Amino acid sequence: MNYKKGGYKPCSFSTKETKKLGQLMHTPENHIKGYKELHHWVKKEFNKQIKYNTLLKFMVAKFQTKIKVARKSHIKKDARAVQSFKKK
Repeated sequence: MNYKKGGYKPCSFSTKETKKLGQLMHTPENHIKGYKELHHWVKKEFNKQIKYNTLLKFMVAKFQTKIKVARKSHIKKDARAVQSFKKK
């Protein structure tokens, strides 16, 4: 029996584009707040149609980026208790 092995899928970004993305991620003044903004930036800068999930996986694999998610807060939380906790 002869089994076909999965093929090699080339990277969505060239080395030049990867370097530019790396510089962007390591610059604190880049004003990109999330992956949606980065997705629009990639479309504009590189003129490429890349899926959001592809960009997300690439950024996590190459640059160890993370999606920031806000924590939920309880509705009945006492505001005075929070203030006294923060003062300590």
